Amino acid sequence: MKNLEQVTVPKPVSQICDIFGLTVQQLVQRFLDHVDLGLYFSNPFSTDRWANVFTTECVLQNMGEEKYLKRYATFVDRITEAVLSGTKADALDKVYHIIDEWHKAVLENRIHEIMKDDSDTEDGELIF
Repeated sequence: MKNLEQVTVPKPVSQICDIFGLTVQQLVQRFLDHVDLGLYFSNPFSTDRWANVFTTECVLQNMGEEKYLKRYATFVDRITEAVLSGTKADALDKVYHIIDEWHKAVLENRIHEIMKDDSDTEDGELIF
């Protein structure tokens, strides 16, 4: 993944970093190190949950179209089932596997959408 080249640092963040002797990079890296939706879904009461709660809130705010909610519901249902059955360790492995499948499906769908936009015929069939 790329390093962020330019980020606007709000004054309150800059002040907190100065007060506690942190760099913005340390603060952001610490946050990013704790974003793990697989771990969050399988153990939502973990003390490391806050980065995931914030990330989930951002996702929900940016997911304005209901079609995405319906499309992703299958994966969320599978994750819920995995968490509710078996041990925590087993659930975590299952959740990671489901998230891998979800990620792959999203990427394949994006490729399909790009190809459809570029090469559709009038009746919606893809040209090969």
